[in-house]
Amino acid sequence: METFDFDELAALAKNDPAAFEARRRQMIDGLFASIEARNDDPQFLQRLRGLQFRIDMERQRSRTSMRALLRIYSMMWDSFVEMNDLLQRVSSPNAPLAAPVPALVRNAKILPFKPAAE
Repeated sequence: METFDFDELAALAKNDPAAFEARRRQMIDGLFASIEARNDDPQFLQRLRGLQFRIDMERQRSRTSMRALLRIYSMMWDSFVEMNDLLQRVSSPNAPLAAPVPALVRNAKILPFKPAAE
C-alpha cells in the first residue's frame, strides 16, 4: 500500500486535478487490494466497496468540493447515530427494540469501560 503524503496530494489537487483523481483512485484500489489479501470475509470488502461507491456518488452529485464534503460528513454522522442507537438498544435490555438486533451484535462480547479518573 502506498504512503499518504498530505502536502504532496494537496499540491497535486491544486496543480493537476486529473492526476490527483488518478492517484486518489489508485490509493483506494491499493487499500482494497490489501484488505482483500488480509481478510477472509468477502462481505466485509463488499460493504467497503459499497461505501466507497456511495462516497464517489456524493462527490459526483455535488457541484463543489465543499458540498461533497458536507454530504459525506452528513453520511458519517448518520452512520454514527445509527450505531449509537443500536448500542443503546443492546445495552438497555428492558428497552423495547424498534428492529431486530443483528446476529453479529447478539453474539458480540460487550467490554466494560471504566470512566477516566479526573
